[in-house]
Amino acid sequence: MRKINQKEHYFYIDILRILACLCVIYMQCNRIADPYTDTSVYRQRMFVETIAYWAVPVFFMISGATLFDYRERYQTGAYFKKRFRKTGLPFITWTLINLVLKVALGQMEFRPSLSGICLPIQLRNRYTGFSFRYL
Repeated sequence: MRKINQKEHYFYIDILRILACLCVIYMQCNRIADPYTDTSVYRQRMFVETIAYWAVPVFFMISGATLFDYRERYQTGAYFKKRFRKTGLPFITWTLINLVLKVALGQMEFRPSLSGICLPIQLRNRYTGFSFRYL
């Protein structure tokens, strides 16, 4: 008999998570941001990127599938508080750590500015252009 607070476990979702994690790692190690060159290395990178691209949307779908019946386990306010603690706080913490390290190591410039709408600072990465586009 299933308890009310116990959720059902789906083995295939675990397999999808493992495969998606591996694909994301492959994509991160792939360095597809390199400029186009007509070489076999570039074609191999494009092949890996194409094969592994499915992983990111699958993570969103898995989140939706596993949280579809959250109201049976939590009230909406409690759910958002728990979700923020599990995802929002680590995101903010590691973003700030990354910013401080990059500025301290001289990999990014810190220029206060009032012209920005989202952020009152401009951070420019010397190597890849603007960082933290998601902020």
